[in-house]
Amino acid sequence: GDFRLVGAAVSNLAGLQVWTGDPGTAITTLQRAIHYFDSLDIAPYKINALGQLGTAYAALGEISSAIVVLDSAIGLARELGMRMEQASNIEVLAEVHRLAGNHTRALSLYGQAEELNEEMGLIEQTGADQRSRAEIYAAVGDSTLALEFARRALATHESVESRWEELSDHVLLADLEHRAGNRDASRAHMAAAKRLAVDCDARTAWTDVVLAEARIADRDERPRDVLAVLRGATADLSAGGYDTEWESEVLRARAYSALGQGDSAVAAASRAVAAVERVRSGAGSGMLRATYASMRSEAYEAHVLTSLDLGDVEAAFDAADRSRGRSLLEWIVAREAGDGEATVRNSNVRETERLLQLVGMLTTQLREEESYPPGERDTELLEDLRSRLAEARSDYEAVSARLDESGTVELALLGDVAKGAGHIRDCLAPDEALLLFFVAADEVVKFVATRSGIDAFRSPVDRDVLARRVRIGRDLLVSPNSEMDDVRLVFGDLHDILVSSARAAGHLADKSRLVIVPHGVLNYLPYAALVDRTSGRFLIEDYDIQLIPSAAAFSALRSGAASAPDAESTLSGGVAFAPMLESLPASRTEARAFRAAVERGQTQTGKKATEARVRDALAERSIVHVATHGVLNPRNPLFSRIDLAIGRGEPPDDGRLEVHELLNMPIRSALVFLSGCETGVGVAGSTDFA
Repeated sequence: GDFRLVGAAVSNLAGLQVWTGDPGTAITTLQRAIHYFDSLDIAPYKINALGQLGTAYAALGEISSAIVVLDSAIGLARELGMRMEQASNIEVLAEVHRLAGNHTRALSLYGQAEELNEEMGLIEQTGADQRSRAEIYAAVGDSTLALEFARRALATHESVESRWEELSDHVLLADLEHRAGNRDASRAHMAAAKRLAVDCDARTAWTDVVLAEARIADRDERPRDVLAVLRGATADLSAGGYDTEWESEVLRARAYSALGQGDSAVAAASRAVAAVERVRSGAGSGMLRATYASMRSEAYEAHVLTSLDLGDVEAAFDAADRSRGRSLLEWIVAREAGDGEATVRNSNVRETERLLQLVGMLTTQLREEESYPPGERDTELLEDLRSRLAEARSDYEAVSARLDESGTVELALLGDVAKGAGHIRDCLAPDEALLLFFVAADEVVKFVATRSGIDAFRSPVDRDVLARRVRIGRDLLVSPNSEMDDVRLVFGDLHDILVSSARAAGHLADKSRLVIVPHGVLNYLPYAALVDRTSGRFLIEDYDIQLIPSAAAFSALRSGAASAPDAESTLSGGVAFAPMLESLPASRTEARAFRAAVERGQTQTGKKATEARVRDALAERSIVHVATHGVLNPRNPLFSRIDLAIGRGEPPDDGRLEVHELLNMPIRSALVFLSGCETGVGVAGSTDFA
């Protein structure tokens, strides 16, 4: 009957659930704990539970919820004068903003945490906050402030002889000084880092130093030195998790390529991609995993470009297709692991995810245990962690091999490549061509697949320049004051970059349909508006155009059960929904036009167009037309939504039909048409495309 102790135990259990990679269950557990703490009015316990709840939400990629909860925890801690809890939750919130790409807010929060920690005499944590600020400044290209805060962090940690933290500071400074052209200072920091790594006698410390040294040699275009440095640490790099392997293999691939050793370059790049795809954070965040993959796009880029250099176009095509994110697949698996009616029913997929979470967790624990001075480490625990890590990696390899042999339509649609380029060619109709794009740092690779083969074309263009052209093109199309000559100029340039080479080679001569697989910023390009300078015609005037997220998904739709038409399906009958008549008055006209055009067509407008009724219509074999507001959530796209009339006021009838809700809904409609704002677009033009 002591619910204070019950709540504390439940809160601790939730902490373990987050730590072991099950944040979804932890959220439910923490909500129970908070209920106990609220009923007993014991705020200090609640602060801890709220902090953990914020971490769990962030781990699932539910950034908005994480920010709200962490703000509550910080406010409560401030009110009660609990400065340590306030500082730690501010640091968690800062990391959430940092990983979500909101660098300005993250910098401000780390500054607040640094001030609090300094006031409390928590010197190590003060230095860690300073280093985090240095890393953020480096990421946004402010080398002056990056160096200033990195030097400040080193001085702070040296004042308390925190050797492990000093090592990380020296590694960061070696890289930053080298980027700034201060070679002597860079070498001095690298030498200091090596001395500390020897003193620490830890694999994780040594791998950090080795990767930094190889990174610098790569930047200096010294490929033989890159290979020599990495060769000396091969055992250490492959003995831990996958989080260090990807970069070491990318560096090897670049070095081999520079030395003209194409086969070795391709092999290293392939290993880099495999390692990137196997990294899972201990908390299992789908959104943050997507961020991780996008930040490490050089692994995919190395694989694509080295394969092309070797003349293996099909291997390059497959590598480019794999660069499409798997975060949706991973998110579904994480959320449905305990659901007997889960959308993804392949047990091997869930097992690989479980093992990758375990590898990530063990890697984190191993790094933490090795951070203690040699004399203070639990050697028995270290051996156990290393043994379990090796076993988990071995188990993963075995299950992954089984998964490759049992690829399903469902998995391919969600980003898991089931079959290669040859199978995709066989799925194309004689009058079709598939254009798959890959945006590298300074070029765009265009793959053109037809039934007769696959070809590749490369156009030199800087990634940032391409992004600006796409943004300018979009702005021209939505502005009522744009001149058609300007539109034709911009979209003519984009046509030259993306399509002209395939046309000139004759690959599209007898085609009437293009299946386009975009990549990166090209996801936001309206392909129909591309202009052929020779004929003056828009692309849509010469071809039917279909966009699809990956070639694997196209293959799955054409060859799997998903491609079989439902015998009872018909395009007669249906419902048009128009819930926002006041703010979108023309949607009433759309609804009337639908009813007039479709046999047995009906309309539901205003308060009648509830989410529950839309769900019911989607479960029927008829047409569904929805004319309403579409709202993009750029931080976590799975929580993007369409707005409907509010029914019962609670999910699944709260008037907000979010993307993630579609994953478990029965959708049998033969055609769904969404007429809404912010569909298929990125974040605001003032920021980068996401």
